[in-house]
Amino acid sequence: YKVQLRPENMQVGTNFITDLVEASVTLKNGNTEKVKWYQFKIPIREYTDKVGSIRNFKSIRFVRLFLTGFEKETHVRFASLDLVRGEWKTYTKPLSTTASASNARMDVLAVNIEENGRKTPVNYILPPGITRETDPSQPQLLQQNEQAMVLRVTELGPEDARAVYKNTSNDMRQYKRFQMFVHAEAMKMAPDLNDGELAVFVRMGSDMVNNYYEYEIPLRLTPEGTYTSNKLEDRLTVWYPENMFDFPFTVLTDTKLQRNRERGGQVSNAMPFSIFDESNPKNRITVMGNPSISDVENIMIGIRNKSGTVKSGEIWVNEMRMSEFEEDGGWAALGNMAVNLSDLGSLNVAGRIETAGFGGIESNVTKRHMQDHYTLHLSAALDLGRFLPEQAKLQIPAYYTYTTETNSPKYNPLDEDILLKDAISILEKQNEKDSLKAVTQSVIQTKSFNITNAKVNIRSKKPMFYDPANVTLSYSTNETNEHTPEIEQNLTKQQRAAINYSYSFNMQPWKPFQKSKALSNPALKLIKDFNVFYLPTSVNYSSSLNRAYSQIKLRDFTGFNMGSALDNLSFSKDFMWNRQFDFKYKLTEALDFGLQTSMNANIEESYFTPEIGKEYYESWRDTVWSNIRKMGTPYTYQQVFNVSWKIPIDKLPFMDWVTANAQYNSTYSWNRSAIMEGGTDIGNMASSMGRLTANAEMNLETLYKKSKFLKGVIDRGQRNARQQPFTPRTFNQNV
Repeated sequence: YKVQLRPENMQVGTNFITDLVEASVTLKNGNTEKVKWYQFKIPIREYTDKVGSIRNFKSIRFVRLFLTGFEKETHVRFASLDLVRGEWKTYTKPLSTTASASNARMDVLAVNIEENGRKTPVNYILPPGITRETDPSQPQLLQQNEQAMVLRVTELGPEDARAVYKNTSNDMRQYKRFQMFVHAEAMKMAPDLNDGELAVFVRMGSDMVNNYYEYEIPLRLTPEGTYTSNKLEDRLTVWYPENMFDFPFTVLTDTKLQRNRERGGQVSNAMPFSIFDESNPKNRITVMGNPSISDVENIMIGIRNKSGTVKSGEIWVNEMRMSEFEEDGGWAALGNMAVNLSDLGSLNVAGRIETAGFGGIESNVTKRHMQDHYTLHLSAALDLGRFLPEQAKLQIPAYYTYTTETNSPKYNPLDEDILLKDAISILEKQNEKDSLKAVTQSVIQTKSFNITNAKVNIRSKKPMFYDPANVTLSYSTNETNEHTPEIEQNLTKQQRAAINYSYSFNMQPWKPFQKSKALSNPALKLIKDFNVFYLPTSVNYSSSLNRAYSQIKLRDFTGFNMGSALDNLSFSKDFMWNRQFDFKYKLTEALDFGLQTSMNANIEESYFTPEIGKEYYESWRDTVWSNIRKMGTPYTYQQVFNVSWKIPIDKLPFMDWVTANAQYNSTYSWNRSAIMEGGTDIGNMASSMGRLTANAEMNLETLYKKSKFLKGVIDRGQRNARQQPFTPRTFNQNV
């Protein structure tokens, strides 16, 4: 970075000099002379030369300052050397498609009241209504510095522009106005600048080229002079009110609405559309693409040359802000009703409404609702068997629920900074208005109907396996249907039908020798305790049909939809028939048998289902019934066989101190393999496993007690243990 200290180059606006301060100083010899202090601001990325292989600014370790080329002794005093960081970046891409390329240069600087209070040609003073803040952490009333950003442009060609920008993320819909102070002045090195020849503009949007709003103001120049912050007149001269950005955000959205109404021919989203602000006819508003103040990702501030010749100038911008909250309130209501229908059942109804602008007491303006929310919930629990004669003995417990949630946005979701009512009002046809209103709403509807364990409750005095009460029926259907501005339909449906048979015999074993006195001898205990169950313990069988279907259809925003039923549609379906059988047989009190089987079969459906279109119902129905009659296509089969035997070795003479058990487990599984590409069948997978386990336990204490001597020893030991209770003792020792 080369700075020339030759007297002829020490001019403000050149040689990186941004300000000059002259002070009268009394020297030690009593003479009074003028001393000049220069403020240099050097852009780090605009270096004069690069030495060596340095590539970037990520690993700077040293800063060296040296002077060379002096022929006479020179004294230079340095007040401070600072690294200054800013959030605003210089925009380097072209901003105009009509202007010819120019060699314009723009410097981004800062001006503040402490360093530039005596700046020439115009000194810095506070904008109207702005005061310097005091530092509350200091014991004295210490005022903080107040500053503005400077954009200094030189040799700017006609209709050319230079700008700075910053990345941000703001939702400006909750505010009413955009404000920013602007000052403009001519530079000493280029005084041929008149009012209106330079304009300042602000752009905001998702990008700075294709989607943005722009507001432009022609600038009035402040005359050269010295001003003070103590006079309101001086503040209004340095910061002219006509230079100030102070417009409602509605002028931006109204411009976009006007562009949309006039769209066609030469007016389109791909071309900038400009009008003049009715409240300030000199100011121009431009909209490009489809910007939105709901998500402003970039803000740009720039200078544009409105004259026909090359111009230079300097502007200050300060206090950019959004003001005046959108304080329109909302309301909310909540209602619940519960009805008890005696022994028939119960009915519950609940509703909730929250309108846009509603929020909790603790929530601020930015957290309030941006849509109208409606919720309705209905649930009913009924015993449908009560509607039939009591002699029918029908139990049909039924449950029904219906829930709908509707969100009607305040702003058009397809154009998020336009009020929905305004977007609807510009449409001419009623069907277009109804269509837009339906598209912008988010609606979720949930329906559920269940019949659980319905049965004919008829039982014999002594329950029998043929009683109708052993059979239960269940049916359930659950459906969720949703549509949003992006999704035309999101449907999820689950259906289930099941039949279940369950019976436990609860039989007592047959013991033919239990009352025989001839077998009272303990040696014959094995024969006397002989028993057998001549009926199974329990039998269970269940069969269920389970169908799951889901589809999602996205809205077409491209305009290339050719009308096919499958355009933007994706779906999945699964229809299974599950069958389970459980058989338990306790042959004796010591011998148990168990068999469980499970079969999962697939019910094939036609490619098109009734959910896609009602015209496909008959073909779908025929395909499904054809597969049900064939019992479906088996996919998996599992079988488990268990045997448990308590070996009666403890019933043999002198063997009651031994117990033994044996178990046998056998499993078998079969799985269908997928058909490979090209129709190749690689076969199915089957596996089986058997396991036999046995264990025995010996109670030696029971064996020892068969000896009178050992039994006496054991009994005496147990008595002594009871007679000598445990007494705790404490030992203390110093180490």
